[in-house]
Amino acid sequence: ERRACCCRIVGCRPRPPPRPQLDVWSCGVIFYSMLYGRKPYGETMSQEQMLRERVMAVQKEVEFPAKPAVSNEAREFIRRCLAWNQDQRPDVEAAAAHP
Repeated sequence: ERRACCCRIVGCRPRPPPRPQLDVWSCGVIFYSMLYGRKPYGETMSQEQMLRERVMAVQKEVEFPAKPAVSNEAREFIRRCLAWNQDQRPDVEAAAAHP
């Protein structure tokens, strides 16, 4: 029997505690959603479906729709916040200092 726990499934390896880059990733998702009115990944999927189908493990690059028009600086900020590799994301201070 599988039961939910802190790492979603009993018997899986414990995950390390969240890093600040996860907060920056969340901000990137929020900014993207505010600008484009949709999620950057798995638009038609529930959170459970996204986890089950490992959407984030497969889609490593965010795509930007043509409309609405968004500045290159804003797209680059979101792209950096949503970097697949956590080590490539800015920390909170660097994100706040972004032009």
